[in-house]
Amino acid sequence: MGSDRLAFLSQMVEVLTSTVSFGERLANMVHLLARFLKVDQALYFSLDKNKESLSLQISSKGPLPRKFRLEYKSGQGVVGTAAKTGEPQVVHRNEPGVAADNALLEKLQPKFDTLAAFPVADDNFLYGVVLLIDSSERSFTPMERQVVHLTSLMLAGALRQGMVQEEAKKRIAELSVLFEVGKALSATVELDDLLERVVSTTAKVINARGAALQIVDRQTGETRVSSHYGLVPLGKICPAIPEAQATGSMAELPYIQGQTSDAKGRVHFHLAVPLIFKGQLQGTLCVFDKIASGGDHLPFDPENRQLLFTMAGLIVNALENALTYQQVETLAERNERMVRNLTALQAISQAML
Repeated sequence: MGSDRLAFLSQMVEVLTSTVSFGERLANMVHLLARFLKVDQALYFSLDKNKESLSLQISSKGPLPRKFRLEYKSGQGVVGTAAKTGEPQVVHRNEPGVAADNALLEKLQPKFDTLAAFPVADDNFLYGVVLLIDSSERSFTPMERQVVHLTSLMLAGALRQGMVQEEAKKRIAELSVLFEVGKALSATVELDDLLERVVSTTAKVINARGAALQIVDRQTGETRVSSHYGLVPLGKICPAIPEAQATGSMAELPYIQGQTSDAKGRVHFHLAVPLIFKGQLQGTLCVFDKIASGGDHLPFDPENRQLLFTMAGLIVNALENALTYQQVETLAERNERMVRNLTALQAISQAML
């Protein structure tokens, strides 16, 4: 048995260090665990970002149906209990409440008998739960529990590595986007061209169906400039956002986020952040309807909001320069007209004399 365990752990290490995709690594590790323990099925449930629910991601029997969804709230069933307590849970069907609390699993394993849930966690973070299902009543020896524990640690390591890689890719993509935004903003000081670049680039970066920008005079409420791109709902394009409310020594950045329904009952989402200018100007940058892969609309997430705040900071400087350039240009044109008028008057005066 010791040689079998050593061979199993060797295989797990090979999978963990392999160059296959992140998803394949996790699926292969779950499959190897089910095969070694000789259980009917092994499942991996992933904990969401809010740490409120666990959704099924991987089965040892192969890919899950595309639209199949199985989810447990934290504390619900054997999966939710393992996540909430952070301790392994082994239950049997004949125990009170087990069949009712875990009825959702009948979709995958009808007439299950033994359920064993083990948290997948490292020293400071819970990633999800591994669930072992068997149609016979069985217990797990200390050696088997140790094997599952080691597998859980390897799964946690793979998940942590995958999260770090995804975060790094996301940050690189954001920096590339911001570089392109900065390059586009610095390409012109003409206000109309700049406004068009701002709203079109914003919509493309956030992957939204539309974007709008509005700058008003803080005192009079008069609109100084506005622009929009793509599909923007009718009515007030960009509502004014109240000033930031100070909390202690820090000021929380305000924003507006919500959803509305059109006449056909379709839900539309919007997100607006302030453009903070020096002086009397006040602006708002808005995006509408984040586009999903299937063409549906999605709500904007906190990462979209943070990226929009970052873009707003870059946009303000460019817009201030463009507004200043426009004022100087307008003043120069006015002075030129005044010079022409004075020259004409001087010519008329000399002719009269």
